[in-house]
Amino acid sequence: MSDVSAAVICLFNIKCLFWLIYVVLVLYLV
Repeated sequence: MSDVSAAVICLFNIKCLFWLIYVVLVLYLV
């Protein structure tokens, strides 16, 4: 169960990281 939880947290962090990069790129281009 802990392995699944860790995987979910990792994926969530990756999504947040990509979202932050996307926002920064959009703000920089605009």
